[in-house]
Amino acid sequence: KFKLICQKENSKFSVISNLTELDISLNQTLLSFSNYTGLIYEEKNNILQQSIILGNNTFIKKAIKQDWILENKSKNIDGFVCYKATTTNKITYGEKIFNHPVIAWYCPSIPYSFGPNGYSGLPGLILELQVRNVVYGATQIDLNTAENFEIDTKKMKILNEQQYKEALDKINDF
Repeated sequence: KFKLICQKENSKFSVISNLTELDISLNQTLLSFSNYTGLIYEEKNNILQQSIILGNNTFIKKAIKQDWILENKSKNIDGFVCYKATTTNKITYGEKIFNHPVIAWYCPSIPYSFGPNGYSGLPGLILELQVRNVVYGATQIDLNTAENFEIDTKKMKILNEQQYKEALDKINDF
């Protein structure tokens, strides 16, 4: 289970429940299959995504995905009317390029442009997200929560995507 907390200009996406019957390495493997690498903050126009492999205080700074295509399809999720949006994740592996479709169902009546696992930028909260074979779906929506958080960038080592790639390359060469 994951939790998305939204504030006026920030969001925090984190795992709240691990599969306790499994050992830590298997649990981490299952989380990585969902492309979850750790805590994710969104602030202003950036995503700060934790990279546990480089240390709990290391975060990769990424731009918010802006190339959504809004579609005229709707569905009801937990009593909220949601609309479909699509985009594509472009993955480069060596000389090959793979395009993976991403489908989001967002709710304009919930005025936050956030969503799970670093996906955001739509005109409403993303209540369902499908990335490859993983589906994130809202199971509980609390619009009156008093839960808050702070993003303390002074305690973070923040890398851009190129610096992150170089750090991973160093680990792989070891």
